[in-house]
Formats: sequence, C-alpha cells, structure tokens
Amino acid sequence: MDDTTSFKDQEGFFMKEALMKCATLADFEKLIENRPVPKGLAAHFGVLDAQGDVAFYEVNNRRYTKFDANDPAEAPNGYIICTNYSFTGKKDIGYGFIRYQTAQNLFYQADAMGQLNSQTIIQDFSRCLKHAVMDVDYRKEYSSVPKGQNFVNSGDMITRYGSSSTILIEGVSKDESPDLSTIWTMIGFPNTCLTIPVWVRGGKNLPSVLVAEGDENCALNQWAMKLKDRCNPIKRSAGYKYLNVSELINQEGTGIIQQLELVEQKIFTGTYSILKK
Repeated sequence: MDDTTSFKDQEGFFMKEALMKCATLADFEKLIENRPVPKGLAAHFGVLDAQGDVAFYEVNNRRYTKFDANDPAEAPNGYIICTNYSFTGKKDIGYGFIRYQTAQNLFYQADAMGQLNSQTIIQDFSRCLKHAVMDVDYRKEYSSVPKGQNFVNSGDMITRYGSSSTILIEGVSKDESPDLSTIWTMIGFPNTCLTIPVWVRGGKNLPSVLVAEGDENCALNQWAMKLKDRCNPIKRSAGYKYLNVSELINQEGTGIIQQLELVEQKIFTGTYSILKK
C-alpha cells in the first residue's frame, strides 16, 4: 500500500510469458516467485490449467495471495468471484462492490438450482439487468412492458456502458483432452454481442466475423457497437449511464437480447453435441 516503485504496467508481458512457459498452477506460482522485485505487477490473474485446477491470484510488486477454487475452505461451493477491487489491498479502494454483491447472489442461486454452466454465465450473468441497491430486476420488469423510451441507470449493473467484451473459458473434465477447452467469445458489448465458441486447436482457422482486417475492428464488434449506440443514445454529461432497456428487452420479444439468445440457443446446443462426439 505504501509502494513508491515506478516500475509498473508489466502485466501483459507477464501473461505472455506465463502462456509460453506454464502448464500448471504450480508452474505459474513458480514464475511469480522467481520474478525479480519489483515485479511491475498490480493485478488479479485468473488461472485455469488442464488438470482441473483453478485459482485467482492477487499480485503486487513483492508478493501474491492465492484464492484456490478447489479448496473447500476458501471456496465451499467450488467457485471464486472477484471484481475491480482487491481483498488484500487497502480497504474500500477500487470499484465493483455492488456488482460483486449481484454476482454472488446470481452464482449462489444458480448453483443451488444445478444451473451453473456456461450458457447461464453468458446469458443470465453477463446480461444481467439487476440492480442490487435498488433491488430491481429490469430484465424481468420490462419483459412485460411495450417497447418505448424506457431509460434506467446502468452504472452499477454487471454490464455497464464501459463493458467492452466477455470471455468465458470452459475447461475440461479430468482425463479429457485439453483440446476440448472451449473459449466462448463476445468481442463487444455483452448486451448486444453474439457469443461464438472458438478453440486453441483451431489455430488461425477462425470464423470470419471474428477476424479484423488492417486497422478495422472485426465485423462482430462493429455490429455490436452499432446496437450498443442504439441502447445508449444520450451522449451529453453522464448520459452514457442511461440505458434504454426496451431496446434489449420488451413485451413484443423484439429486444436485442431476446433475439441474440434465440440464435445462441442453437449455437450452444450444436456446440455441445459436437463436443460430446
């Protein structure tokens, strides 16, 4: 907390090195430990390996703290949630406190119902329209309201105006090939972007909508941004916080989220059918 070191912003270099050299959590921890002080790191790293081990690490210039999802004492339900603040840093510094509360409730309820899976995390969590402080679920409320100019403040929702993408890495069960690890990809605002699965084994053979040419964004991102602008038309002052929720969810069933998830249902069903084979 009293660190005055000017050496910083090395997280990207460190992540590249980890991906090149590490196969297990133990390898990752050794990489941190062997890195000279000051480490130039101030971040959370989420790490998943092919042996089924998963953990979050809060890392600073001198040390790290591990939060092990496989340890019942630390993660009694088998998962760990974090947002934009540190459990080991200075108290009340950071962001995402309200979103953390929302996420905890969502995960707990889904786990209790046996519905904690990739589709739930993508569709019900990333696109959650609940506001924990106001104790209201706008998605549920506006699904029975005709489409119109219906604005809500989205500043403390899980997906806010500044949310740029979602990536969900679904690992493998014990003794399965790591090649089956699936990367569910949303290159764009989660409320307006389609989810597409890709695999490391596919190499450069990617869907064309995910590939950018020159300085342009990929097609999927361009489409998602256009739809995002439609949902957030107020640009002056703090207007970006005001979301026209009717563009996403409405009584007529023409909302962007509603249409995306009709397509995604086919994507999830087809993907899991192929992976099972």
